[in-house]
Amino acid sequence: MIYICTHIAPSYELDCPNEIIDNTKSSLPETYRHLRGMLQVLMKPLDDEIAIFQRRRYLPITEIPEGYDCVVPKDFPDFDIRMQYFMWHHLEDLDLCEEIINENEFSTYIRTVTDEQYFHNIFILKKNDYIRYCNFLFSVLNEYVDRKGDARDVCFLAERLGSYWIWKNIPKEKRYVVRTIEIK
Repeated sequence: MIYICTHIAPSYELDCPNEIIDNTKSSLPETYRHLRGMLQVLMKPLDDEIAIFQRRRYLPITEIPEGYDCVVPKDFPDFDIRMQYFMWHHLEDLDLCEEIINENEFSTYIRTVTDEQYFHNIFILKKNDYIRYCNFLFSVLNEYVDRKGDARDVCFLAERLGSYWIWKNIPKEKRYVVRTIEIK
């Protein structure tokens, strides 16, 4: 099943089964944007594969190809995630997530130039991986919000946390990587 997480109905139709998740019906703060829809999906009976797309971005594939464990986007050149975050966002927020996660692997991952960053919070995952990913993501983000007192950068942080979770949990040869399609 493809879930399109949005607070505005998309202006296109996909030629496959999909469900629009209205983010406004979530108990999470508005600053969680499309992540609110991801949590709503977690509360549904899940298919074997879960595709999370956004209103404006999606992957040009609707299922995980045989021999792979996930489909993820790759739209940017290789870079150091921490340096990139420093240039565009509030570095203290990523540093707080690093403190919360408290794993040497995370510290190394965000400080190394890598081609393994999968942004936009869109993907196709197998059911059990989706559940594990959401448990990781929302536990870190909830702790972040508890400590920070606000949720200003949660979607940007989620992109980095999601990339890390995939890097750590799904072998590179099991990731089917594609460029996203963006609809304006």
